[in-house]
Amino acid sequence: SPSSSPSSSSSSSLRIRKRLRTLPITPITPIRSVGSQVRYIVVSSQRWYSACNTNTRTRVRSTNETKGSNGSNDPEPDTRQATPQATPQALTQRVLAHVQRNFMPYGLVAAICVSLVEPRLGCKVHQLKLHKLSAPGIFLISGLMLKFGEVRRALSSPLPLLLGLSTISLVLPMSAHFALQWPYLSKDLVYGMSIFLCMPTALSTGVQICTHFGGNPALALMLTVGSNLLSIVTIPAFVTFFLGNDVKQLSLDAFVLFKSLVKSILIPMLLGIALRSRVPSISKWVDANRKVLSTLSALLLISVPLAELSISVSKGLILTPGELLQVAGLGVLFPTVFILFNLITTSVFCKNVQGDIRKTIVIVCSLKTLPSAVMVIQKMQEIIPTLSGVALIPCMMFHIIQTLVISAFASNNKMSSRLV
Repeated sequence: SPSSSPSSSSSSSLRIRKRLRTLPITPITPIRSVGSQVRYIVVSSQRWYSACNTNTRTRVRSTNETKGSNGSNDPEPDTRQATPQATPQALTQRVLAHVQRNFMPYGLVAAICVSLVEPRLGCKVHQLKLHKLSAPGIFLISGLMLKFGEVRRALSSPLPLLLGLSTISLVLPMSAHFALQWPYLSKDLVYGMSIFLCMPTALSTGVQICTHFGGNPALALMLTVGSNLLSIVTIPAFVTFFLGNDVKQLSLDAFVLFKSLVKSILIPMLLGIALRSRVPSISKWVDANRKVLSTLSALLLISVPLAELSISVSKGLILTPGELLQVAGLGVLFPTVFILFNLITTSVFCKNVQGDIRKTIVIVCSLKTLPSAVMVIQKMQEIIPTLSGVALIPCMMFHIIQTLVISAFASNNKMSSRLV
């Protein structure tokens, strides 16, 4: 006011300036006039008041969360998703889930180790002839788990289906000729590699990889079923064609091998399909217990190398580290060549086809099935008594390595993007 003295006005202005220095703001422009000074004080006071209210609301919210809405000292339950802790229980669950997803590879490795360390267990399995139930049981389970809706959807793409079936059943089995030319391994190992390369695609691995990495599961299932049914005819033809020169009596028993495949593969699979389609209760039970059936199928498959390798080890038949390294190297080479070959054929014949279908052809056509190879070796041991269980080792190693190689390809975004 005009009546106030200059000393009191200057002291009040000094107090205001000291108060403003404590505010959480910084002056943008210097204060030059009385009007600008008043405006500056009003705006700064408003900002300071809103900042104080914000801090007060934050403190009240934290207090309510600590005490609870009913006034008690119990904290409110936190509805936000908690960050998973690396507890021993959580780690154990993750390990068990990983083992369940990869039960067959781990089981095959365990069967090899048990056969080498304690062959008596496998010899007992061989004595009880439990491994003889593996092939019919595996294909019975495959028939029970077959879904017709996925098969019908796969039939809507005839060109990729025909290309895949011809590649699996007619073209890639020719690679067995190159395996027979490898001079640095024993005959049993070479026969095992050749027999495995004559096989159709894997029963479940291709469908699982396509489902997980963006393929077409329906087409993968149709290629799997079709090639395994065609293998009833193609396996005896290729095995006798490639091994007939070295094993004379094998060419005379091709029809016996064909009948064994019909009894071990075709009849159990058709029985499983009939039970699933005719009995609704069985179909519902199978759909509710698919994991259990998959584990049972893997156990049936694991029992064969456990029994056969244990017998071979008990007779003194072992492999050197050099032989194991050679088999492992060839196990990486063949699926890699298959992938490159299938990439070329799909780029030539399926240019206008969707990327997921082309990716499915590359994945499924690059795989080989282990159960059929194991069953063929079992039947050949009846024809050729000198063929030992060591012939199963390259089949198992090729199966494990091909799964790793093709899974790495399917998960590689750069390589897979070329198919889109």
